[in-house]
Amino acid sequence: MQFKRIQVLMIILFIAVDLFLFNWWRSGRQSDTQVTNASSNVIQEMRRQKIDLPQFSNKREYANYIAAKPDYQFDETYQLLPTYSSKIRQNTLEVQFSQRHNIQLPTQKVAKKIANAQGYQHNALLTQLADDQSYYSQTMAGLPVLSVGGQLIFSYNRKQELTRFTQTKVTHIKRLRDERVTITEKDALIDLYQFNELNSGDVVGRGLLGYDTQLTVNGYDIYLPVWIFVVTHSNGKQQLVKINAFTGENLTS
Repeated sequence: MQFKRIQVLMIILFIAVDLFLFNWWRSGRQSDTQVTNASSNVIQEMRRQKIDLPQFSNKREYANYIAAKPDYQFDETYQLLPTYSSKIRQNTLEVQFSQRHNIQLPTQKVAKKIANAQGYQHNALLTQLADDQSYYSQTMAGLPVLSVGGQLIFSYNRKQELTRFTQTKVTHIKRLRDERVTITEKDALIDLYQFNELNSGDVVGRGLLGYDTQLTVNGYDIYLPVWIFVVTHSNGKQQLVKINAFTGENLTS
C-alpha cells in the first residue's frame, strides 16, 4: 500500500516538473509575432538609412545539401556546333568562333539553343554583373548552380554576335540528407544588413536562391543553398553578396 502511494506521488511529481519545464521553455521562447515585429523594425531601419530594397519575398523554400562531381564529357555540345576551334582546359570547354572562310558569327539564338538543349537556364543576376556576356546555369534539385561549375558563359561583340563561350558541367548529383527549410529572402537581407554588407545609399536587386559549393570531399564538391544579391553601392560599384540559406552565415568574399 505504501509502495503504491509512493508511485502515485512520483507520477504527480513527474507531471508537475514536466509542466514547469514546458512553461519555462515557452516563456523564454520568442513568439512568431515578436520575431515578425523585430524583422519589421530592421527593415524600417534599413529604409531610414536610405537603402533601396527590392520587392522581397517572405516565402520559405526547402533545399538539400548536394554532392556532385565535375563532368569532363562535352559530346552534347560538340553535336550542336559546326567545326569551330575548341579545347578542354581544367574541366572547362572553351569554344572560339571566328569569321574565317566567310562564315558569319553565331547570334544569341545559337547561344540559347546550346543552353536550352542541355537544360541550362538563363541567369539574369549573374549576367547583370558581366560586360558583353550572358550566363546560363545548370540546375540541381530545381535551383540554379551559382558556382563556377555548371555554367555556360557566352561572350559577344558590339554587334551582339557570339565570339566565344565556356562551359562547365556537374554530374553524379546526389542529395545528402533530407530537405531542410531555408531562410526567406527577407531574412537574408536582414542578415546582410546586420553583417554590415549594406550601407546608406546602396541599391539592392532581387535575390536569387541557388546552390554554391564550399568544399570538396572524396572527389565530390559539396553544395549548399545560398541567397545571392547584387548590391550597387553609392559609388556606382556593384558587388555580389551571399548568405547561407540554412544558417544565415555571411558568405560574401
